[in-house]
Amino acid sequence: MFQSSRHLLQKDIQSVLDQSAFTSWQEFSAFCQMPEIRQRGGLYAIRAHGEAAWMYIGATNCLLIDPLVNIKRALSGTTFPGHEPHTAGAHLWWRMRRHDVRYDVSVAPFPLLSPSERLWLKSLALALHRQTHQQSPFANYSRLPYDLGLSDERVRFSQQRFQPGAPPLGSITSFGAYQSRHWGHYIWSPWIPLVQLQPHSLPALPLTRADRGFFRLRRRSDGTPLFVGHGSIYTTLLVWQYRQKEIPLRDLECSWVRTSLPNHVSRERLDDLRAGLLLTFHGFPITQSACRVTGQDMASSMEPSVTSLLVA
Repeated sequence: MFQSSRHLLQKDIQSVLDQSAFTSWQEFSAFCQMPEIRQRGGLYAIRAHGEAAWMYIGATNCLLIDPLVNIKRALSGTTFPGHEPHTAGAHLWWRMRRHDVRYDVSVAPFPLLSPSERLWLKSLALALHRQTHQQSPFANYSRLPYDLGLSDERVRFSQQRFQPGAPPLGSITSFGAYQSRHWGHYIWSPWIPLVQLQPHSLPALPLTRADRGFFRLRRRSDGTPLFVGHGSIYTTLLVWQYRQKEIPLRDLECSWVRTSLPNHVSRERLDDLRAGLLLTFHGFPITQSACRVTGQDMASSMEPSVTSLLVA
């Protein structure tokens, strides 16, 4: 059930851990001189010139030059790039204009990996940055600078995008056993069969339809981790029963943590959890890429029978 050594994934994990996968820093204005940007697929990082903390870590399945061109287009504009295709463009543009910041760029090509594998390596890179600096790169998770005034009519983003992130709860190398109720420095609910998560059984569970937080799945027969996610707990796990076709339902168990974290903090902490899982098992669950469910995002694709269960 684990995607581990294909395409030397373990070697790639180690190269992110020791940062040997990344090229030396180059001034952003001269990124076209980097031969690695012509490769397809990988990670890229941006920092303020000479600074230790990074501004942004991204992943792409296109040529590495493509997202950098989008960011360059945002930075070269004379007006706030609120509608640029790259999510980091607005943040980087504002810091450059407000604080006279110059940027450096580094890339880590992973042309042989799948899109899901690259996303897991991005989670690892973000978690490692959070471990080192006790915060995420400033422009990740769609955040904007704190000194960007909400009164500016050109800015039509949610208040959450201006909030700082949260430090990691603890070291990603000391998460403990995935089966444990204390995995990842959280206190998880007891494992229950996934099939028990039905509308008629909900009153007997320490869970409501409105609860949000983190959830995880495992194979009951051998304890193999299958999925880690965040969002609407009940909705996502219920839909997961109908979307997942690889494993018999009777062999699936779930557990969760209820939280009231802002969405961007939940995304930070989810990357921490995924990084810890990646380091523990030197791979990621195949079902994680096959069933990327996030509750509300899947509502439009639900079968009528599933929708009826959600509103029952």
